[in-house]
Amino acid sequence: LEASAETVLAEVLAVRGDDGGARRLLEQALATFTAEGATREVAETTLQLAELTRDGAARLAALAEGSAAEGACKAEDIRARWALARSRAQLQAGQAPAALASAEEAARLAQDADQLALRAQVDGHLAQVYEELGSDFLAERHREQGRHSWERIAATVPLHLRDTFFA
Repeated sequence: LEASAETVLAEVLAVRGDDGGARRLLEQALATFTAEGATREVAETTLQLAELTRDGAARLAALAEGSAAEGACKAEDIRARWALARSRAQLQAGQAPAALASAEEAARLAQDADQLALRAQVDGHLAQVYEELGSDFLAERHREQGRHSWERIAATVPLHLRDTFFA
């Protein structure tokens, strides 16, 4: 339980710009999860550590270093998040065709995982990839699909909380 709390606190620190503090907490949590043999948590935490790397090429290297954790985890949603992270890093590193392949893999895995919010994130990213590749039509199509997914999720949120949901 403590290791899980450390990952949540690490997310807060990362949002606040304290990457060093976030990295320390994630490394502590990773050691605990590894000792417990918690493959899903190891994969998630390893991904979080890689995502702290801001440069696209360096993030690709960090993702490659953590690929054993990704491979050990069979959960489709985690594998989709890894493919999405890889695609984002590839796009940032100027590798748009590779980013498209990784984003399409993420889309397939997100669909298989049946997680609408994850699929919406992937569609939003696919819109960016297609924009970079010069396909305005496909970019708009994925932007609309992402918007559709977010609206479906929002429809389940009480009306008085929807502004907060979209904030």
